[in-house]
Amino acid sequence: MSVSAHSAGLVTASPRGVVVNTEQSVREVVANIQRSGAAVIAVDCEGEKLSRFGRLCLVQVAVNDEVYLFDPLSCDVFEAGLRQLLMQEDILKVIHDCREDSAALFWQYGVKLTRVFDTQVAYRMRLQADQVMPFNVGLNTLLDSYLGERNNLKDQFRKMMKTHPSIWTVRPLTDDMNLYASSDVIFLTQLKDHLLADLNVTEEAVIKASQTSLDYGFINELVRGAESVKISQHVQGVVRHLTDHCAYIGMNLGWDGVVTNQKDVNKLSSLPMGQVVSFRVSEIKSEWKRFTLELPKSKTENATPSLNRDSPVSRDEMNPHRLGQRQKQIDLGKQTEEYKRYQSLVERDKRDSKECWGKHPVTPDIRQSCSKRAWEGQVRKWRRLLHAYYDATSVHVMSSSSDHL
Repeated sequence: MSVSAHSAGLVTASPRGVVVNTEQSVREVVANIQRSGAAVIAVDCEGEKLSRFGRLCLVQVAVNDEVYLFDPLSCDVFEAGLRQLLMQEDILKVIHDCREDSAALFWQYGVKLTRVFDTQVAYRMRLQADQVMPFNVGLNTLLDSYLGERNNLKDQFRKMMKTHPSIWTVRPLTDDMNLYASSDVIFLTQLKDHLLADLNVTEEAVIKASQTSLDYGFINELVRGAESVKISQHVQGVVRHLTDHCAYIGMNLGWDGVVTNQKDVNKLSSLPMGQVVSFRVSEIKSEWKRFTLELPKSKTENATPSLNRDSPVSRDEMNPHRLGQRQKQIDLGKQTEEYKRYQSLVERDKRDSKECWGKHPVTPDIRQSCSKRAWEGQVRKWRRLLHAYYDATSVHVMSSSSDHL
């Protein structure tokens, strides 16, 4: 990789990442990172309309002056070890604006990020310390301000992703795609150090504040998608950007919201940045993929929730320890000959689809809220179905083979 150091200890702005696109290479890279004892990694994601409902296409990980580009479109990078690395609690993950990244990782691959230092959140804390109204700042602005560096392809790719949303599905990655993706992570660890020095707060304080960005991935979790939202429906949102006359709202639905009522904008400006707010949908603009929102009128409706505590995927059910235990049980099942046979006969995109329920053994969802007893019952049933499926297909294959004798 063409990354070298300045005399001042900074990294030059011409990184080239190592593409990791086989399960063997994933295992090797993850093992090397873990053996190195790295306490900090920088992480970023790229994708097609990257969000809970978009498509995650690339995961960038920077360790010191090395950048690795994990390609989930080429192989199951998460099963091969990336999931474990990203959920490892003794490694700090430095990310700039982790909201959509963490939502995509969780809902698409069951990865719940732990120990996250969000550089955008850290800068908001800096503004608050100066008694300036907090706002979300772009990565290039921070890089330029603190390090004198920038991702020179940022504006070019922002325009390209608007006109060609599927650009990150292109394989092999072009040189510009590699450079853009690598430049988004190579400076993050240095940026973290400069922000901490400027803030004069502890690393743990920023990690705690960054939880609001991770919580974003759980708002509106019972809503099946933006297309299912109706006029007058109540939804949750987080202020992304605030002007004197307008507020832009992130909703974890793939679409964004906008608030134009001046009284509502004034109320939102007084709330802490990142706080989850209840809204009412007043207009749906499908052609723009945007909702016009307003604050509910009654005091009860206008209550500001933290997260949907009654949802099937509540925060209590998503603690890393329980997720890890469940994932181990699933991993054990996937190492059996029965699962390998099932895997070879059923295409990946059909394994968990509703059309296949009752036809194929669907892997239990580690994110669901249920008791330990209920979970283990589902795992036992899944293993029995795998075994029965294996037996049935084995008989069918043997029968078919005998027909040709």
